[in-house]
Amino acid sequence: MGLIDGSCNTFNTFTSFNSDNSLAYTNQSPINTSFNQGIKYDKKDAIALERRAMIYMLMHKYDEALLDVNESLSLNPDDPLTLITRGRLYKILGRYDDALLDFNNALKLSPDSSEGLECRGTVYHALGKYDEALSDFNKALEINPSDSLSLKSRGITYRAMKKYDESLADLNKALEIKPNGPLILDARSATYMALKRYDESLADLNKALEINPRDSGLWNNRGLTYYYLVRYEEAISDYDKALEIDPNKAVTLSNRGLALQCLKKYAEALPDLNKALTINPNDIRTLEYRALSYSIMGKFNEAFADLNKALQINPSDPILLVERGILYSLTKKKDQSILDLQYLFNIEINDDSTLRIRASAYRSVGKYNEALADLNKILEISPNDADSLHERGLVYYYLKRYEEAIKDYTKALEVSSDSATTWSNRGLAYLGLKKYDEASADFNKSLEIQPINALTLANRALLYFNLKKYDEAIVDLN
Repeated sequence: MGLIDGSCNTFNTFTSFNSDNSLAYTNQSPINTSFNQGIKYDKKDAIALERRAMIYMLMHKYDEALLDVNESLSLNPDDPLTLITRGRLYKILGRYDDALLDFNNALKLSPDSSEGLECRGTVYHALGKYDEALSDFNKALEINPSDSLSLKSRGITYRAMKKYDESLADLNKALEIKPNGPLILDARSATYMALKRYDESLADLNKALEINPRDSGLWNNRGLTYYYLVRYEEAISDYDKALEIDPNKAVTLSNRGLALQCLKKYAEALPDLNKALTINPNDIRTLEYRALSYSIMGKFNEAFADLNKALQINPSDPILLVERGILYSLTKKKDQSILDLQYLFNIEINDDSTLRIRASAYRSVGKYNEALADLNKILEISPNDADSLHERGLVYYYLKRYEEAIKDYTKALEVSSDSATTWSNRGLAYLGLKKYDEASADFNKSLEIQPINALTLANRALLYFNLKKYDEAIVDLN
């Protein structure tokens, strides 16, 4: 333990730490020059090699870092700090088994290292082994209850397990310890986003960006929050800033392409999606987005190629199956369309998001009772799931069970009041009951949230037609 503490204190003399304990590269080139000079004179200095490896990691020069840290460990194989450094590097490179081996060895040498436990926990998290991750974070916090990094990491794992209250409790406590930790703020914003508390998510990201405006990930995440708030122009502006900092960030390119599609700029989205797939050719969501652009542009062969490739990677992805089924239907290939949807209908599904997708597929082919069965299953466990309430409201609407549709839409709006689509659909249900004042209020509210929405304008035009307000109907239809 003493070796680790001493080395970290020395390292602080030439680098800085972010407020959440993550390393921050100072970009002072004389530092790296001095280390290079020192190692020229004494190539057997294990500590200097390990420190230079850390500098290389901060500069994203991972090959050079690996050479140095391996050389350092050949000189001093039982140094827990160097093993942790190499474990972190392996984690960055996606070599999780190698990372675990190094962290396990470091913890044999230094069992009470909260740093080693936190690092190993993040690898378990990356492998989806959440119980093992929690065990490590809990042990780290027993050793050091004020370790904001372990609190942050445990909060992120709780979020992955959909334990949102526990996630917020840990992240709030971490922020009490480190009030200006940008990565902790970012983590809490993601939990707020999962809860659809977008305004609070936005507030955290605004504060994080005031502290660290050069973090491309923060710009990307705020762009994503704006996307969920249906503020696509602002989302694109943030993605632009993220890509100025890191032009080859595939996830941001994909996100910007999706936002452009939401503005019906399908051709403009293609360069971003193409570049994202050049960087990460097997990303199924980006393949899905590009297939959408191709299908809207009438390039059906290209759309099929992308969906087929994505389904080769994940043959049971429900979204891809539904979208390819729809594309088959559009191109008059009804038999193939039925095959894709039938596969989805016949598999055993237990997770909420996939059940909801299948319910939507059932609805699209008029299998309303089957759709209700899936949605009821979700809502028995999660009665306040706004997306499932909205989808069930839609099924009730198609069954002309308007009162039940309105009840579900109303409950969904109590959970998430900024959904333009839910306001519009509730207005349509009121219209089915000839409750014109209520329908008008809902359509107007929907258009306040999303002024350019062709479907809502068409719905309001239908209302005006029923009220014999033909001039207003023409305006909305235009």
